[in-house]
Amino acid sequence: MKKLERLDHCLNCGTPTGKGINFCPQCGQENVNKRQPFWSILVDAVTGFFSIDSKTFRSIFPLLFKPGFLTKEFVTGRLVNYVHPARMFITITILYFISFSILTDSKNKLKISLPEDRNESPDSNEVSINAGSAKINYWQVSELMQNGITDEKQIADSIQLEKTFWNMLVLRYIMKTKSMSREAFLSYYKSRLPWIMFAIMPVFALIMKMVYLRRKRLYIDHLVFAYHYHSFAFLLMMIGLLLLKLWPGMPQWPIALWILWYLLRSMITVYDDSLLKAFFRFMLILVFYLIAGAFAFMISLFLLFMLF
Repeated sequence: MKKLERLDHCLNCGTPTGKGINFCPQCGQENVNKRQPFWSILVDAVTGFFSIDSKTFRSIFPLLFKPGFLTKEFVTGRLVNYVHPARMFITITILYFISFSILTDSKNKLKISLPEDRNESPDSNEVSINAGSAKINYWQVSELMQNGITDEKQIADSIQLEKTFWNMLVLRYIMKTKSMSREAFLSYYKSRLPWIMFAIMPVFALIMKMVYLRRKRLYIDHLVFAYHYHSFAFLLMMIGLLLLKLWPGMPQWPIALWILWYLLRSMITVYDDSLLKAFFRFMLILVFYLIAGAFAFMISLFLLFMLF
């Protein structure tokens, strides 16, 4: 086991401690350098995941109304008064998706509209899916499966599809989409969205690292920034769901603007940027993050199709 790095003073209150002191005699914070590799921060989050104390209440107000404050506190070593950023993010994300499932009406929930749901004939609306150089007609595959043909090679012969690896892979997914329960798939996907979001955090931190490459910041600092920012976003969206339940006609654009403004203000606070430089980097981050989010969504769908 790796020996923890002890410090000669407390990072939280500044009290001299000495290398042999494990906890600060003044405030009680552990005398250890918490800016460790990613796995260290993950282990800390798991071990303290279910503990709720006064730290929770001391963390909520600055998380909502003081952009970048918690990240700056963590980076400078003042840790004892606030919830660990990774634990905060996991907890709020799970609570958000639970709230979403409870508070969102079934008529407004996400639905997948397959061609046969539209009550249209194959002749009126041909749906084709590209597979390499070939096109697979969804209606033809659907009709063959309804007639009892379930062997993918036989279906490929019937629609005159070349049996390349890619063509057969796409055909297999089309057949799985046709035969699977839409509700079961959506339930399976939604139950894993919090963990998909957790997996995206290192990507967001990497984007921050690239945008602020000249700052020589540790990667863990950017990861903490990512946890705090997304914790705020999900907490605000959860509050928005509650307000929307009480006030169905409430406009939602102020919440979206607040989330965007919060990111810009957090960057100015944490990275000591001017407004102009922060705005330029803010636009770059949005572009890169949208691209990364699209890739993450497609990859997660691909993996779920493989495992479902």
